[in-house]
Amino acid sequence: MFNIKDGLYFDIENSIIDSVPTPNRLTEIQKIMIIHLFDEKINDIVFLDPSIDDVKNIISLLEDYINYHLNLKINFKEFF
Repeated sequence: MFNIKDGLYFDIENSIIDSVPTPNRLTEIQKIMIIHLFDEKINDIVFLDPSIDDVKNIISLLEDYINYHLNLKINFKEFF
């Protein structure tokens, strides 16, 4: 579970979204998408009507997160 605070920076190592700058900067809609994912409100994400780029960025970010924390090498990016 991520710790979600004010800000748009996602720190993969510490599982936190806050205002401390990291290379993983989110847009506001991407942050809302992550919140809805963890609240299991998938339909709310659809109603946001995110762009394909926003969806790809979230998939890529979550892939990096999973790879880091589970020491895996999944590669969804090869599909888009």
